Amino acid sequence: MNSPDVSTHETFSQRSEPQSSGLARILIKEDLRKIRRADLYTEIWGGHPGTENQRVNVNGRHQFMIPEVSAASYHCTHQYPSFQLSPNDLVNGYNALQFACDQGTTFWGHYIVDNACLRIGIDAEGDFETDVKTEVRSDHVRLSLSESSSEIASVTYHGRYFGYDENGNGHATDWHGMTKAREPHGMLGTVTKPPFVLKWDTSMLPTQDDVAAKAYVRLKARPNLVYETAMNDGITLKDRKVSVSYVTNLSTPFWSRNGKKITASFQLDTEPKDIDNTELPVVTGTRGSGNVKDYFTLNGTHLPVADGHEHAVNYSRIPVDRELLKKGDNELALLSDTKHHGIEILRPGPAMIIKRRR
Repeated sequence: MNSPDVSTHETFSQRSEPQSSGLARILIKEDLRKIRRADLYTEIWGGHPGTENQRVNVNGRHQFMIPEVSAASYHCTHQYPSFQLSPNDLVNGYNALQFACDQGTTFWGHYIVDNACLRIGIDAEGDFETDVKTEVRSDHVRLSLSESSSEIASVTYHGRYFGYDENGNGHATDWHGMTKAREPHGMLGTVTKPPFVLKWDTSMLPTQDDVAAKAYVRLKARPNLVYETAMNDGITLKDRKVSVSYVTNLSTPFWSRNGKKITASFQLDTEPKDIDNTELPVVTGTRGSGNVKDYFTLNGTHLPVADGHEHAVNYSRIPVDRELLKKGDNELALLSDTKHHGIEILRPGPAMIIKRRR
């Protein structure tokens, strides 16, 4: 998707990206008189910091503004917004989705919709029915289905809790995770074999109430049909010595290319010897670090958060040896020597999840 100014831009108009019209077409065969709801779901990379007014028009009938998660204020971003549609917004046939944006304050207004889909809600078919069962332990929650079946191909569990905002929507208490290339990513996990039990590791989550879980059940006979359970919100996590702390001095944007080193820091208010466990969650966008081997470091030690050269969003949770930490200032550094596309630290930026011994 590109802002109108790029079509005749002296420098950028001849690149391949401006040749895209921002149009996607999706075929719907369902009888719209019988559906109970419809949603447009998208996987979006930022894009250029400063881009404004990202939007989508459905069949020329209804325009939706894509949530502003700080791209306009010059951060690197990603998001996975969903828009509830009316059946009257749709057609039984090919539906036209026209995405657009404005230049804003950037050199060229631009973002990418990696995937888009129309989710059609239909009434339950047959007698298949199930819910999520939970059993809370000191360091994990056992998730299972109330009723299993030989019809089930896979079960993906999804959790709502307070934690790191990996999907970039600005909400720490949320249904966590997203999709990547249409597959679940950063959710609790997917199970493909009976009895479809998942051990959800909660050892690095803070103390909290109102934790919930639900499941997406795929059936063997109809792989495009997903059964979504009701949520089970009877989960409480007690007696946790865990904190989530974000880096507060991110530059805007926090990216590196052409050999420009970018740094940030976080404050540790405890001695490393009093720490039991530490993780660094971070979301990056990358097209490679060029010739730089140690492209992302914590206090001088490399952490592999953005390996690869493709244009992709990467969500990492890196275990951190407490010996790397120090009380007070801890430095994060990013360096790429690629000419154009380098490495981006996407919102909300790096964080430290710390589990204390006392």
